[in-house]
Amino acid sequence: NVILGAAFPIYMIFICFKYQHKSFRAKIGFSTWLVGLAVVVVLAESGQRLLDGNMTWTTLIGTFFGFYTGAELLLKNVFPEKETKNGWFLFGIHTLFGIAYIIWLSTGRLYL
Repeated sequence: NVILGAAFPIYMIFICFKYQHKSFRAKIGFSTWLVGLAVVVVLAESGQRLLDGNMTWTTLIGTFFGFYTGAELLLKNVFPEKETKNGWFLFGIHTLFGIAYIIWLSTGRLYL
């Protein structure tokens, strides 16, 4: 699920708007994620070619930039403590589930 997988960048986008953070890198990083999401919604294929993954890579690249930008802002401590703690919590949960997913893939249960 794209929304659950990108909860951290989405949260950081809302925090940037709330505190009117003016970082150019944050604008570029989050804009890349939003454009990637729009490309998938508009141009992704369905039917027999759904599993080809054409045009879905843009969301993955955008999510990477969203995560990078969000982590950079958290490391710089530009937001109040409560928002920073919530951001680190979302980042940590996503990281743990990512590790669990890699372990699940390595077990070979993908092919039933």
